Amino acid sequence: MAEMDVSATRLNASGAVSTSRGRIRGVHFVGGSGAGTITLKDGGASGVTKLVIDTPGLATWSQPVNIPGRGILCQKDIYCVIAGAVFVTVFYEG
Repeated sequence: MAEMDVSATRLNASGAVSTSRGRIRGVHFVGGSGAGTITLKDGGASGVTKLVIDTPGLATWSQPVNIPGRGILCQKDIYCVIAGAVFVTVFYEG
């Protein structure tokens, strides 16, 4: 199987990471002043939840999250819902 290039999208509000099929490979976030979550979905804002990451209530705290194996496949697109983080970078193939 051929490997694909990895791309990255940085968001500071909920939005599309990729508008086509892709495989989530990793996430990096900077926390906000309150605890929250980062939710990655397949199929837009109302799509199927693929991953939920809890964020601590520590302003400017950053954390990488590596996805094991081949990553998480999103068949339609990759959408990120941000609640309680300042910045989120999603690394993906596709």
